Amino acid sequence: MSTRDRYQPIDERCRRCGSALPAGASFCAECGLDAHPLPRTAPGAARAPRWLLPAVAVGGALALVGGIVLALALRDPAPISGSVPSAGGSESVTPSASASLNGTATPSATPSHTATPLPAPVFANRSIVEVTQEGDRLLLRTGPGGPADEIGTLRTGARLFTIGAPEDADGYRWYRVAIVSGPFETNVVDLSTSIGWVASPPTGEAWLAAADVACGSPTTVVELAALLPLERLACFGRDELTLTGVLESPPCDACESPVTYSPAWLAGPDPNVWFAGTDIRFRPAPDAIGPITEVTEPMPVRVTAHLEDPDAASCRIVDPGEGLVEAPADVVLNCRTTLVVTEFEFLD
Repeated sequence: MSTRDRYQPIDERCRRCGSALPAGASFCAECGLDAHPLPRTAPGAARAPRWLLPAVAVGGALALVGGIVLALALRDPAPISGSVPSAGGSESVTPSASASLNGTATPSATPSHTATPLPAPVFANRSIVEVTQEGDRLLLRTGPGGPADEIGTLRTGARLFTIGAPEDADGYRWYRVAIVSGPFETNVVDLSTSIGWVASPPTGEAWLAAADVACGSPTTVVELAALLPLERLACFGRDELTLTGVLESPPCDACESPVTYSPAWLAGPDPNVWFAGTDIRFRPAPDAIGPITEVTEPMPVRVTAHLEDPDAASCRIVDPGEGLVEAPADVVLNCRTTLVVTEFEFLD
């Protein structure tokens, strides 16, 4: 033992060489080796390498840190964003989701949707419609399509009666119509008809809308006369009606006419028998029960009648010398609105 060892306080000695070690020292300055070697193992057993303990310690520390990081990641996932390849090879950005404080994912972008225009209503034959195009006028034409000649213009609020089924042309739905009431303007000289065609878009905001008509259930001819002729046709079509009224014979100023009416019983001139207090045009059917051709005094009756007689489609008015007197479409429509009486019953 050296003199220095004798006078230096000895807290611990190296187990290899016996030299004194400072308190807590694990390395011996004298022999340069580990001051606290592991105990010898049994003969034949392999001794653990000196680097194993530090390696185990470092590996354990790394595993602990990795476990903590993984636990934090599973508890509160980080936002995920990126791009996903599409089927065609181009990349489309996938909206990212951000986590709120309560853990609920909130999308960062709201997908936009393009609204599909709704189809416009389709109006059947014998409908009453109203012009709804605000701030403009609806043209009445001689045929379906833009190239057809203009008859006149209809303002908002004009009421129309549809004739037949609509047709599609030039990207619009066209209706053949007759004017029921409302504002109508034309520059056509000697306008011979108020029947024409109007357009409305097939989708989106329509230029025509169904009009309200108080059809009711009339039991008298006077109640039926409260409706306009085309309104009556729209309400009741060919329905059988039972009505009471009073027949009278007004003066006849022009009962004789040189023109030819076909069929004469339906398209012919007004007879000298009328329903009192009304403007209803009526005709007895060819096989009517109890037909009346003239009355000398007001006569209460109950009649069975209908509009839209099948023979109306063949109505014509012709002047033998000049040809057609009225447009066939107008003559047919007038016959369609004629009240055809199939049975008369005289009331006391």
